[in-house]
Amino acid sequence: MSSIISANKREDTKIKSLISQLSNKNRKIRINARESLKLFGHKAVYQLSELLVNKKKLIRWEAVKTLVEISDPHSGSLFLLAIKDEDPGIRWLGAEGLISLGKSGVLTILEGLISNIDSLYVRKGAHHVLKEFSKKYSSPRLKKLISTLIKADSKFYSPMAALILLRELREKQT
Repeated sequence: MSSIISANKREDTKIKSLISQLSNKNRKIRINARESLKLFGHKAVYQLSELLVNKKKLIRWEAVKTLVEISDPHSGSLFLLAIKDEDPGIRWLGAEGLISLGKSGVLTILEGLISNIDSLYVRKGAHHVLKEFSKKYSSPRLKKLISTLIKADSKFYSPMAALILLRELREKQT
């Protein structure tokens, strides 16, 4: 039992060390840290999630980039948080992260549209995610929502369209 605890502590220490390298000025060191963190997978997600609110854009970007590369199925809410970031590069990575999660990412962005009615960033991120999803899934409701998201008054109509599509997708799961 103590050997398992000791191994977990060593892993946590290694993850913390790699995460600290994400802020290094040397790009190669950051890339190597991301690659190593990717190997830890789900075990690194929690510690990376703490970086999403860091004041430094580079650290937030590196954290989201690493999360995208890990593509943990439970990271949807973290990618949604990234979509709300002030930096367009981080928002783009958040959308890419949701795309990497497939249908789970689509469900997350639809829920985000419903609960973040005033967020232009969420609507833009949703447009990106749903356009990609439409390459694999065809539905009149999906097409309607995508077209709604590019209109000036989309904040009024997209939550209801998202709710309708969300119900459709959940019904297809059962």
